[in-house]
Amino acid sequence: MPRLWIRLRAPRQRAWAALALIAAGCGSSSPPDKQRAAAAAEGRSPVAGDLDGETPEHEEANFAAPALEPPPAPVGTRLLAAPWLYVQSCSDPHGCVALVQPAGEAHCRASRLGGRDGWRLPTRAEAERFGELEGLARLDEAHWTRTADVTDPSRVWVVTPAAADTSELAARTGGERLVRCVGEP
Repeated sequence: MPRLWIRLRAPRQRAWAALALIAAGCGSSSPPDKQRAAAAAEGRSPVAGDLDGETPEHEEANFAAPALEPPPAPVGTRLLAAPWLYVQSCSDPHGCVALVQPAGEAHCRASRLGGRDGWRLPTRAEAERFGELEGLARLDEAHWTRTADVTDPSRVWVVTPAAADTSELAARTGGERLVRCVGEP
């Protein structure tokens, strides 16, 4: 197709001319499309009166409803669905450690589990969902979270996923608890 160079001064004229060229190249031959193209070429806005009383047919767009899934879980993790989250399995050789909460957060941030960066302690809501996953070891132990108590920010939530039991403990003096790292896909 040969290139056609038109020098138009106003951005609006360039936009309408571009639309007219696109419409002309699409091979559309219905009268409303020709009238729109003619209006665009003349530099005027196509309006309903240009369609000779016809209302353009609008078909519902046939867009696919994508069901996006993240990549497979890295080695040593499982994938928790909707919202997607990679969860450390705590099985050998990717075992979980018992630490105090601040050291647990630092441990997760430094972790390269499955060759990936970006690991952290789970939120309270995330840890409560661990029981939904198959293949997670040590669900009967108390897990540190990163969710602070609303009334006392020096305390964080500890969750035991198998028992669906939650209790709050002081972050620095709560003793060692299981650290299971999570990461977003």
